[in-house]
Amino acid sequence: MSNKNQYNFSKLPHSKIIITDDLYQRLLFLMGRSAWVASEHMCIFYGKEIESNVILFDEMNQYEDYDSRGEGSKNPYDYSVGPGDGKFAEELETRIKSSSKGTIIADIHTHPSNVCFGNGDEEEYRYFSTGDIKTNLRWNDYLEKYGLEHVAGLIGVDRINGNMTISFIWYSKKDSKVYLFDDVVVYHKELEKYESLPKVGDIQLLYKNWGLEDVPLSQQVEEQLKSLK
Repeated sequence: MSNKNQYNFSKLPHSKIIITDDLYQRLLFLMGRSAWVASEHMCIFYGKEIESNVILFDEMNQYEDYDSRGEGSKNPYDYSVGPGDGKFAEELETRIKSSSKGTIIADIHTHPSNVCFGNGDEEEYRYFSTGDIKTNLRWNDYLEKYGLEHVAGLIGVDRINGNMTISFIWYSKKDSKVYLFDDVVVYHKELEKYESLPKVGDIQLLYKNWGLEDVPLSQQVEEQLKSLK
């Protein structure tokens, strides 16, 4: 399985993914699971486009009995994650069939580091796989029947240094092209405040230095992150 470097995709102009506090906490929870034991995890967000190329996600799945395969393996080909056949899948199907037209569904999953890829490229976990891109296209074809759209998200879980990347992509059927969202923003409801997640160059981080925000990244780590593009 090869990879697709999403940071080389064209950026969707003036684009933002906005998530509420509770959705942000869900992403941190999934990140923690992948950091504790090498494994892939996922969640589903629901939202709407509130202005051109700006999407607000404010709802998420409740059930978490998705299928995560390959836990702890050193073989990257063992890893995958999907809805499975339980409550998670039932909830998703119900939401798809009951959502109003224009609803946007995001499926977000994690890739753990410290898995042997066999070719010396330790950073491949931060990229979408070709299988992820194909899954994205299948999502689009399926949701189109219901008047819904799809966005795919990826969290690259750095289990060594605690610098977790996050990125979102969208497939334009009109252009037959995959675009990268420019910014991921957390909306703090109680403060009525919008806060972009930190960036290193063009690479956006869900989490930095295991939460030690006041500790600057080393030059080596900064260069490593910037080299992803």
